[in-house]
Parts: sequence; C-alpha cells; structure tokens
Amino acid sequence: MERIIAGTDRSVLKARWQLLYSVGILMIVPALIYVDIIPYGWRIYMLLALGSVFSILSYVRGYTLSELGFRKDNIRKAFLMQIPFLVGFLAVLSFANRFGFVEREFLSKELFLIFYVFISSPFQEFVYRSYMYALLRRCGWENRLVFVLFMAIPYVFVHIIYHNVLTLFFTLIAGVFWSYTYIRQTNLFAISFSHAVLGCVALVLGVV
Repeated sequence: MERIIAGTDRSVLKARWQLLYSVGILMIVPALIYVDIIPYGWRIYMLLALGSVFSILSYVRGYTLSELGFRKDNIRKAFLMQIPFLVGFLAVLSFANRFGFVEREFLSKELFLIFYVFISSPFQEFVYRSYMYALLRRCGWENRLVFVLFMAIPYVFVHIIYHNVLTLFFTLIAGVFWSYTYIRQTNLFAISFSHAVLGCVALVLGVV
C-alpha cells in the first residue's frame, strides 16, 4: 500500500513539474515576440511549433484521445453549450463600429481565414485547453477555478504580441468561457469551432 501511495505522489509531483515548464514555455515565447527577440512575423511558425511540441509530449505521456477532448459521445451537448456565448459575443461584435472597437481596415485575406479556421484555432485550443486540461487532471487538483486560471491566463498572455488592450479584453472573456466549458464538456471539436467562428468575425470586422 505504501508503495502505491508513494508512486502516486511521485506521478503527481512529476505532473506538476511538467505543468510548470509547460506554462513557462507558453509565457516565454510570446514575451520574446513582444520584445522583438523573436520576430513578430514568426508568430505563426511559433504556434505551429508549440502545437507540434505539445502533441509529441501528449503522445510520450500516454494521453488518450478521450483525455485530449477528441470525443463524439458528448459533441451535441458541447456544441449547444457554445451557442449562447456565440450569439452574445457576435451581437457585441456586430456593433463594433458604433462602439468604436474597430482597430483597422476590413480584412479580406481568404487564405489567412482558411488557415485560421482549420489550423490556428484548433492548434490554439489543443495547446491551451486540450493539453493543459489533460495535464492538470494528473496534478491532483480538483478546484475548477485553478483549472480555468491555468488554461486561460497563458492563452490571454500570448495575445500581448498584438500590443492591443482591446484584444486582451476580448480574449480574457473568451478564454475564461472556453476554459470553463471545456472542463464541463471535454470536447475539442466544439471549442475549436467556437474559437474559429468568433475569431473570423473579429478579424473580418477589424476588431482585433
């Protein structure tokens, strides 16, 4: 019995160390972009690199597809949970011009939007929600607030590279909501869809 407990304690401690350096990576990379040590133009490559690194780590650590939110059994509930937030946020964005939220001209780069929907949004959600939640569950904590903070803060922080307070405000709201709903319904597909829809509308309107 003592050996089992000791083994469990070691696995929890190991997971917490893994969490520490994972969060460190997610904070250091955008900080280096922010201060121009890593060129701003490399941000997409950094996203792809981070997604690849954490995908490899997930495989090495033996995370199952279910642990990472690749699920179909709860997909209907997960999508339905996103609808009220999508409707409300899109309503706010529809008044972007009137509220003075628009930061730049209309974006019409179709190829970038395709990239955003099928690569950027899923990669971001995998790193900041899917991977982080799977790791947090192995850390021995049960407090949802702790989970939300670890999943949302690095996601918000990465957006400092845009030097835009409005972007940080919107990503804070979205990041907290997506983290909470991911904990409720662990489904990467629904979160990625919600992220893609809101992100594309915000980009097209020039809000962020």
